[in-house]
Parts: sequence; structure tokens; C-alpha cells
Amino acid sequence: MYAATYPDQVMGLGSLPTDDQVDQLIPKDERTQVTAEQEANQERVEFYRTTDQAKALVAKVPDVPVTYLAARPVELPPNWPVKRMQAFIAAKQVQFTKAVPQGRRVEVQSSHDIDLEQPALVIKEINRILEMA
Repeated sequence: MYAATYPDQVMGLGSLPTDDQVDQLIPKDERTQVTAEQEANQERVEFYRTTDQAKALVAKVPDVPVTYLAARPVELPPNWPVKRMQAFIAAKQVQFTKAVPQGRRVEVQSSHDIDLEQPALVIKEINRILEMA
């Protein structure tokens, strides 16, 4: 959202809007609880509202390097349609990085907390983007 609103202040990106379509694959009897937990975060981020706002701005992302660090394997509860969800998530990541001119997707063996588990890799990617500027 920031990059699309202030393109002159952005040299590169490393993110992807959370996709509420993924939530539609969660078993219905668990979906309400999962979405409520998403909304009850300490940062008070309104994930679903933010997702809608971000989707509207993706086309306005400036022509800057975009790196998406994709955590693998995507860890999900075993009673969910894991393979279907993992394939959908990977496809959305590819779709996003292909939608921007300098998009790049890098698979990383990590949990969702790549920045905590592999900070050197995150720093390396930030430096790579800065060197391209």
C-alpha cells in the first residue's frame, strides 16, 4: 500500500498481501475461529480490510525490485486440505511476483517467521535490492 501511494519513496519491496481466498479453503467449522484470531492481533492490523485495500493498489506498485521470500513448507493443520492450500498459496505468490516487472520469488526452508529464523537471508535480499538502485 505504501509503495503504490508513495512510489517515489520506494526502492524495492518484499511482501505480498494476505489473500482471503486462502481462508475459504479452511474447513467451514474452523474458519470463523481462524479469521477471528487473525483479527485479534496485538498490532490491531485489520487484515481483511488491509487485504482489500492492497489488492486495489497492486497495479500501482512502482517498477522496483520485488522479492517474495516464500516459506516452505507451508505449515497447516493436518485436517485441512493441506496439499490444495499449499498449491493455491504457491500459485498466488507466483501470480503476484509475475504481476510486477521486477518480481522475484525465493523459496526458503523456514516457518512463516523467516525474519526471525533466517535474518541473514533477509539482510542479503535487502542488500541485493539496494545494490540494484
